[in-house]
Amino acid sequence: EKQVKVVVMSATFDVQRWKNYFGAEDGCSVAVVEASGRPYSVQTYFLEDLVEKLAWRPKAHDQEGKEGNNRRLPPGAWDRTNCNLAFDGKQNGVQVYSQATVHTVRGLDEASIQLPLIASVLHWVLTWPNRGGVLVFLPGWQEIGQCADLLMSDATLKQCYEIVKLHSSVPPQEQAKAM
Repeated sequence: EKQVKVVVMSATFDVQRWKNYFGAEDGCSVAVVEASGRPYSVQTYFLEDLVEKLAWRPKAHDQEGKEGNNRRLPPGAWDRTNCNLAFDGKQNGVQVYSQATVHTVRGLDEASIQLPLIASVLHWVLTWPNRGGVLVFLPGWQEIGQCADLLMSDATLKQCYEIVKLHSSVPPQEQAKAM
């Protein structure tokens, strides 16, 4: 077994927690090295950006939450206000989103994860010239499993992507597939 463990990651984690975890073994000290900048450009898309770019519209059964295509989150702070209802498609007073996007976003339940939209995004990513990995962050094991099942039921996505579930309940050898 190697004496030194090196963890290289590209997401925001509780650094102190990781440091304590690895330092707990044999009382070792743990160094944290941080490098600024990104080796690859990262593009951020918000819900309305994806709905507009993909001209995505939920199917009727998706909006009703039937057939397990959406996952409703447990009650929480997001239940107090549905920001989707207030979406007007404007930025700085200028209309930048189509009325179809405004209508779609307003009709989406903010507390539901739109799993079919995730599948649509992954189909879109397949058209990009650069290849790489895709991270889909979800709140819990049930949502991860439901999303993975939906993605693996799509023949194109199953063929083009290796769907790897990462969660504390997944055996380490399965999680290692992500590396």
